[in-house]
Amino acid sequence: MDASIYLNKASENLEAAQLCYRNTHYNTCTSRAYYAMLQAAVAILTAKGFHSQQKRIDHLRLQSTFANELINRRKILPAKFKSYLPDAQFFRNAADYETLMISKTIAHRQLAQTVEFVAGMRKELQNAQS
Repeated sequence: MDASIYLNKASENLEAAQLCYRNTHYNTCTSRAYYAMLQAAVAILTAKGFHSQQKRIDHLRLQSTFANELINRRKILPAKFKSYLPDAQFFRNAADYETLMISKTIAHRQLAQTVEFVAGMRKELQNAQS
């Protein structure tokens, strides 16, 4: 699958997260924000040859490959992105599976990080193509 398809999915999830935030659906916002980051990570890993089409994504393995290959070894991406995916998954799990309600503050922070993360992956993909 082409990396641009994953990036399009990331953009769609980001747009959904923004819409949910505007409508005070903070749990769903946080959940969609995580999936936007996940799809953006899949896009960059696919473009760099570290991800192949699979029926099911192993989230922990993907996060590990992302951090180890693109941040630690190759220094392609800023180190600050290393914690974005695991942190977003933590809050997504809370939003989807726990009785905890995600606050506006947490949703806002997750959404801001997601915007930054998706933009960073988009920029890196554009740089790789030129």
